[in-house]
Amino acid sequence: MGRRRRSSSASRSNSLLSIAPPMRLSGPVGKITSNLYSYASMNGVLDAVEKDFHLVEKDLIGTKEWLNSNGWTTTQKLEMVNKFMSKAGSLTPFTKELLPYFVEQKMLKHLPEIKDLFFKLVKEKRGEIDVFVTSADPLDAATLKQLEGLIIKQIGSSAASKVNFHTDVDKDLVAGLRIRYKSTLIDNTVTRKVSATKDTWAKAYQEAMAL
Repeated sequence: MGRRRRSSSASRSNSLLSIAPPMRLSGPVGKITSNLYSYASMNGVLDAVEKDFHLVEKDLIGTKEWLNSNGWTTTQKLEMVNKFMSKAGSLTPFTKELLPYFVEQKMLKHLPEIKDLFFKLVKEKRGEIDVFVTSADPLDAATLKQLEGLIIKQIGSSAASKVNFHTDVDKDLVAGLRIRYKSTLIDNTVTRKVSATKDTWAKAYQEAMAL
């Protein structure tokens, strides 16, 4: 009997762990997102809700102004949400209940952050890692491939099932790279502002010496 109880308790613990978010999120919005994740996971619709949120990102959130606008009444926002859901067609029942609830509880303004955090949790569960690379000029294919290899080696092939690379160009940079993933930041960039300041100091020094 005791063994059966222990086995049942262990089974419940494993079940709870399987639906729990893979990482802890802080704050009210983090708590809401964690609850949404657990509920979707428990009902086996995690991937489907992720697809729903991609549609929400693309066709509903838009420029975000209307989400926060006091000029929109609850009725108008509900009409906007219902129009989106009717057009989307293939949304899960979970999302169809969630969006009107957000409107009624005046939580719609948090939707962009909730969506981003939900994506973050799903990627964490899959072992996906986003790597953001910023450079002064666009990286050519050969350089990017070499860089990807170095970063994957540093992360460790067993640490991630998939590494997503995102590149960006910052015209304020003179040289170097800024690489960010998870809580790691590697920054060996030189900004034009710093370079310009050095030039100013050098010029001032030369003028002073010429006096």
